[in-house]
Amino acid sequence: MDPGRRDGRVVGTYCGVHRRPRASRARRACGYAAPGPDRHGRACAHRDDSAPHRPRRPRGAALLLPGRSLCGCPCACTADEVPPAGSLAAAACILDTALQASDDIMTIRDRTVLVTGATSGVGRALAEAFADQGARVVAHGRDTARLAAVVAAVEGTPVVVDLADPAGAFRLVSDTLAATERAGWAAPSIVVNNAAVQMNYFFGERGASRAAEDAAREVALDLTVPIQTTVLLLPTLREAARHSGVPSIVVNVTSGLALAPKKSAPIYCAAKSGLRTFSKALRYQMEDEAAPGDSNVRVVEAMLPLVDTPMTAGRETRVAKMSAKQAAHEILEGIIAGRDEIGVGKARVFRHLHRWMPMVAERMLRDG
Repeated sequence: MDPGRRDGRVVGTYCGVHRRPRASRARRACGYAAPGPDRHGRACAHRDDSAPHRPRRPRGAALLLPGRSLCGCPCACTADEVPPAGSLAAAACILDTALQASDDIMTIRDRTVLVTGATSGVGRALAEAFADQGARVVAHGRDTARLAAVVAAVEGTPVVVDLADPAGAFRLVSDTLAATERAGWAAPSIVVNNAAVQMNYFFGERGASRAAEDAAREVALDLTVPIQTTVLLLPTLREAARHSGVPSIVVNVTSGLALAPKKSAPIYCAAKSGLRTFSKALRYQMEDEAAPGDSNVRVVEAMLPLVDTPMTAGRETRVAKMSAKQAAHEILEGIIAGRDEIGVGKARVFRHLHRWMPMVAERMLRDG
């Protein structure tokens, strides 16, 4: 613990933000050299008694302790109802606890969120999770009937666009801005690029022309459209960050297959790998653009494991599929905790395995 000063008085510790390196994202977003008033005279919310916490799950320990979260924040769970570690209830509990302790960059309530591919799977679960936390959700899809059901559930606004169209990303952005204006909402300050398609095939089993057409469609939906959507919305996201003083957020949903491909989905794996690289490079740009203390755009990668969605329906697998709701809760938890790279479920472990034993990791996913 480092000693600090507040209004000329020495306090016992720095808060969680101020213990981080001065060049860290959270430190820059806070804009304080030390706890206390900043250069604009504003009081720092990150005091030693109310610092934003990042709940962590220690190895081999339960997720929560009775009546108290691991970060020390009050928890609504009593001693006889602590949810099991790794369960959906535990994820929801730690998410609620993080929200109670959050401030500045962690705030989601009353923000406008665009979620692409929101009619099913992780996209729908994310739309519902954001709405549960008080966000205004712009739900995107191409199926009008299914999208209407989602919009009714989240009390959001719909945007119907076929992203396979060459102008899909341009229509998505223009229709989203028009929809938020009609609803009287602020422009989106959080964008979740979730929509994707995965085609499983072997090139030798289909005609070259068809394979080339499918490859173009898959690359467009999984890589080109997320890049175009992000680039087109960057001016809006920057303006929202400047206006609110809170960083805007771009969340690009990738997969463990971005690290180690499987042989039956070469185009999907390549596209997700490209999206992962784009996310990291754009993050570097946004970090360099932001002056110390200023809010800009956070670029987050959410790496999914095998999730039980319509895209994976019917597949025979050697591992259990994660539920879409739990995946969404872990993504939202990571966003609130300020993580730039969110490993969801088993993808969190797989990232470390791939780093230290890449050949083993690649053999695990090679055959799907």
